[in-house]
Amino acid sequence: AVTLDEDEVDDLRGWAEASAAVGVAAERVEPADVRRIEPELAPDVVEAYLLDEGHRVDPAALTGAFAALAAKSGADVRHHLAARRLIERSGRVTGVVTDDGVVEADVVVLAAGPWSAAIARPLGVTLRVAGARGWLVHSAPGRQLVRRWIQSGARRLLHGHGSRSDPDLVVSLREFGEGVGSHDVSPMIQPAPDGSILAGTSREPSLAADSYDLDVARMVANEAVRLIPALADAPVIATWSGVRPVSPDERPLIGRVMEGLVVSTGHGSEGVILGAASAELTAAIVLGEKPPFDPAPFDPLRFER
Repeated sequence: AVTLDEDEVDDLRGWAEASAAVGVAAERVEPADVRRIEPELAPDVVEAYLLDEGHRVDPAALTGAFAALAAKSGADVRHHLAARRLIERSGRVTGVVTDDGVVEADVVVLAAGPWSAAIARPLGVTLRVAGARGWLVHSAPGRQLVRRWIQSGARRLLHGHGSRSDPDLVVSLREFGEGVGSHDVSPMIQPAPDGSILAGTSREPSLAADSYDLDVARMVANEAVRLIPALADAPVIATWSGVRPVSPDERPLIGRVMEGLVVSTGHGSEGVILGAASAELTAAIVLGEKPPFDPAPFDPLRFER
């Protein structure tokens, strides 16, 4: 984790301290020694930490593997089947309306990411989840430029409106009409096994299913070149975006919101990282078993209370 900007130093130190507090080895590196570790980094790094955390995974392959394991254990996995709305009878959710008809269920788990709030709303359930679009830019520099995952700056996710209960991902009708927007861009450099590089990440309010505006993707590219100057002439392979579900306090929403309905959403950009623990908690709630850890911080209705 590095930063080129003096105004990000305190944020970066706080992030490193928070990582160390949960058991991640975080070692401060003198700016003069940074290029010894990663020679292609820009020479004007002002603060840096070496964190021993994480491994790269392919989210699509991981999802497919989990689905295969679930099917092997007896689950009925239905691909590309759109769920349109929940069925409620006498105050209890009893199933889902899909494009293939009604699927009845004793318990429904709502894990529809940024679309969870829209699905729950007709039942009078308010879920404080907003859609946050994030961009990635894929390039092929032709040689290995970096060996480590490099994050520039702290992972500052919400800012702008000054209220943790009113994230800057929520755009008022006036702001929308006036074209007011907000975004957060930070060049996370992800070296791939084939030598190519993914550069991200960004976050902006997502108000449409698709986005054809590449302005934020270009900001990501510019910040990546600023951090790794040797990327400047690397051919761009592709750029794409996805929409992530974000809660006002950055914590997931996991829990029962009404009879027959359990929610598991709001993981932001940490879905893969938090997936296993979230699944354990969700399963315990569905089965009525003792939770593996305190579920209170993830109560889906905590903002209303």
